[in-house]
Amino acid sequence: MGVSEPVRRWGPAGRPGEQGSPGDRSAEGRVPLDLIITAAAVGTFDWDVRADVLLWDDQICDLFGIDPATFDGRIATFWASLVDEDVPATEAAVRRAIETCGEYAAEYRVRHHDGSVRWIEAHGRVLPGADGTAWRLLGGARDSTELRLARDTVARTLEHMADAFVAVDAGWRVTYLNRNAEALIGAGPEAVGSLLWDAWPVLVREGDDRVVRAAAETGEPRGRTTDLVATQLGGQQ
Repeated sequence: MGVSEPVRRWGPAGRPGEQGSPGDRSAEGRVPLDLIITAAAVGTFDWDVRADVLLWDDQICDLFGIDPATFDGRIATFWASLVDEDVPATEAAVRRAIETCGEYAAEYRVRHHDGSVRWIEAHGRVLPGADGTAWRLLGGARDSTELRLARDTVARTLEHMADAFVAVDAGWRVTYLNRNAEALIGAGPEAVGSLLWDAWPVLVREGDDRVVRAAAETGEPRGRTTDLVATQLGGQQ
């Protein structure tokens, strides 16, 4: 199964759908996006939410340990591949994207037929139909196993530190908090995925959100008191 037509596009130097010809100067410098995606080891998916038809390219089939020739195009096959513990959070991410016709982001484990388990990181966006409701979910996915294992190693270290530690992504959503942070904030693991300001409202009430935002903007550590230090670490804050 090749890259599905809805997600086969040319790179930034060209316009969608224009493939040109070797003798066409307008095609110079243009690179097929599917070649870029393949080189980056990213698989693409296209789910027609209404018809419940799922298109996967060869790369994403490989990520899930499924032979492209046997993939049945059912969303049920996707759900069946996930490790049970990761289904609820992934369902919530899909539901949120469909209800808002917005961005989709999830990280989950898939179990291959040989019993091996891999982490997959997926991002996409829901496109609305003419009536404004969800029509298709398009996106890409990649193997994040090595990155996840590295993060887990760091997380184990952070769990044993004496200080409270909270990490957020560029959209200010909590990506990690250690046990001391859970005690300080008064929230458990369910805070992951929520906005920092919602998970830790006292930051805003006491004006410490300005300290955190300043650290994100400058990349420099900031501290209003000895009790709060904010800094930016490798794209996370």
